[in-house]
Amino acid sequence: MGRRIGLLTLPLHANFGGIIQAVSLSAALRERGHKVFLLDRRRPAHHWQRLVMRVLAVLPGQNIGGFRARSRMLGLHRNFIESHIDGRSGICRSSAEMRRATASLKLDAVVVGSDQVWRLAYMHPDAVADYFLGFIADKPTRRIAYAASFGVGSWDYPDRTEEIAPLLAKFDAVSVRETSGMTICDAVFGRGDVAHVLDPTLLIEPAFHHRLCSDIPVASCPDGPRTAFFYMLDNPDIRTAALSALGPDYAAAELTLNDGHTVTLPQWVSRFRDADFVVTDSFHGTVFAIIFRKPFLSVVNHGRGADRFTSLLGQLGLEDRLISQANSIDISALIAQSIDYDDIHRRLDDLRRHSAAFLEKALA
Repeated sequence: MGRRIGLLTLPLHANFGGIIQAVSLSAALRERGHKVFLLDRRRPAHHWQRLVMRVLAVLPGQNIGGFRARSRMLGLHRNFIESHIDGRSGICRSSAEMRRATASLKLDAVVVGSDQVWRLAYMHPDAVADYFLGFIADKPTRRIAYAASFGVGSWDYPDRTEEIAPLLAKFDAVSVRETSGMTICDAVFGRGDVAHVLDPTLLIEPAFHHRLCSDIPVASCPDGPRTAFFYMLDNPDIRTAALSALGPDYAAAELTLNDGHTVTLPQWVSRFRDADFVVTDSFHGTVFAIIFRKPFLSVVNHGRGADRFTSLLGQLGLEDRLISQANSIDISALIAQSIDYDDIHRRLDDLRRHSAAFLEKALA
């Protein structure tokens, strides 16, 4: 019998990776007969602040504080997100509002994850307990973490440990995305029964992502250069070195973080589908290179979290595709190496079965 499940992740704005993992997890749950409701946790704000934000969001000819741009990009992605969920709460700016939303939606379980939902630097201090499901009353609502990520390989908030440990102890099932997350849960919070699972984008079958962009024509030019797709968040200098190593047979196609304002998520996914080679410092960019079986280079992004790259690529035997700087000699050597994607996807199939088994048992 299907359950009513609340999904709690970081706010979905123009973050392609954040949106795709949430939609993928929702799809995986819905495929198993559950109904999924997005819990919309936002930063606290006073009434007058909310009024100002609403005005700035619609007032033309300005972008003070980024509110107008954020409103436009939310509109761009809202229909896509809502087509992959069964409903959503209203905006919740406090634990009390989260508690009321859980009761109003009659949720049987709340799943927190995936992405960096346990990276405290990415949330308001007042929201921290909510991301460890502190707003849930005691039974019967089940508490589950799926592929939660601390974002970094160490716990840097000892002043919050005493608060979080008893919350984590109440979870019915916990899984994390990186092996370092297992260590943190055990060593810091005394939770040793934590599973290591795939990011939801890999949990769902690749056919799901092919369908997402099936309405977008394949970009191909048989007589022109091959396409090297660069999706870079923070490392623009790598482009010149990579193009030099790739040689004259390749032309660059690019997207940056700011393109989330104008490019839809299916369009973004199609860029990976249509590329002949991918260069990215994005974790989910790396994931899509693998999904679509593209030769790729991943540029380690220390500021946004390196552990997620090393953990995934280590599981798949692809550690050598991760580079830390624009060294054209190393790049040339990597470009010359082929990737045995039949073997990679056999490994993924095994990891996918393990991850799905965790989720199904947690919700049984």
